[in-house]
Amino acid sequence: TDLPPITLTARITSAACSGSLANTATIAGFQAPYSDSTPANNTATAATALNCNANLSVAKSNGVGTVTAGGTTSYTVTYANVGPSSADNTTVRDVPGVGLSCSIASCSAIGGTPAASCPATPANLLTGGGTTLPSFPSGGTVTFTVNCSISATGQ
Repeated sequence: TDLPPITLTARITSAACSGSLANTATIAGFQAPYSDSTPANNTATAATALNCNANLSVAKSNGVGTVTAGGTTSYTVTYANVGPSSADNTTVRDVPGVGLSCSIASCSAIGGTPAASCPATPANLLTGGGTTLPSFPSGGTVTFTVNCSISATGQ
């Protein structure tokens, strides 16, 4: 009797990116009165080289051409991963320039499988150390809205 094929989909984490992926299938457990005349072919392994490259980008805009000292502005900062690989645990940062006092208003994440996710500490985006995107799969986008008060001109 022909057996149906078994299909397995696996997500490779960045920790596994050195080397290749080996996947082994085995058949065993024959019951009487059946026996296996060629047990040497009861295991098969497929080895595949891992491609762990991600194409990351960032875009930032506040939608205005000028700002005024004493005023406010909101920036949209969007980080994207167009793949082909996941970039989980990527550190992102957006340190405000001189004359800006900023806070994170929101974070939203969409796309990818499993879905992209916002960091546990989004406020760290505004620090030199940045914040970590725990899940940043191919096709994922993470967008922050950053509200800033302006104390200097030319920002």
